[in-house]
Amino acid sequence: MTNLSTLKIFISLVFSLALNLAIQPSSTSTVQGLGWKKSKDNLFQSDSLSEISKHFMKNLNSDDSPSTQTVLTFDDCGQASDAVTIESFEVDPNPPEPGQKLTIRASGTVHELIKEGAYADVVVKLGAYIKLIQKRFDICEELSKANATLQCPIEPGHYEIVQEVELPKQIPHAKYKVEARAFTQDDEDMACADVVLDFLKS
Repeated sequence: MTNLSTLKIFISLVFSLALNLAIQPSSTSTVQGLGWKKSKDNLFQSDSLSEISKHFMKNLNSDDSPSTQTVLTFDDCGQASDAVTIESFEVDPNPPEPGQKLTIRASGTVHELIKEGAYADVVVKLGAYIKLIQKRFDICEELSKANATLQCPIEPGHYEIVQEVELPKQIPHAKYKVEARAFTQDDEDMACADVVLDFLKS
């Protein structure tokens, strides 16, 4: 697998982690890497996260200067009353090292039954202001399309995810942020997460 192809998987994984954290099965499962497709009006249109994964990262320039240090941060911006609590998010090693394997571990608790109609609003930015993606996704539909072992309805309980990815030796110098806001089928707050992936130039 080429460095750029590996990078596509890694960045798509980070962008999708916030969306998938509360809806993946227990510790034996892995998070599916997902991405997005750019349309001519700079918003992203697709019926499926898995379908647009093959298009979004084509916009990266494989000749960009490599970075030697990476900063990955995660912020649970949810409330205590949310239907899902994101309890932990860890990466090893931290900071991630280009050319090395990265292990991502996250856990959360589902407090109430999640049924058909739950959805997530996802915004991905390049830096602080350039909006790459603004899209609403049906959570249960995405689980079905991804053939995940966990399907709606999602029962209350504790869930964990573990994902390993091989980082490329060269990573384009850029900072990406995903803002994910998930809601129940009754439009109540379900979960909130912000993930920042900053590839810093040496």
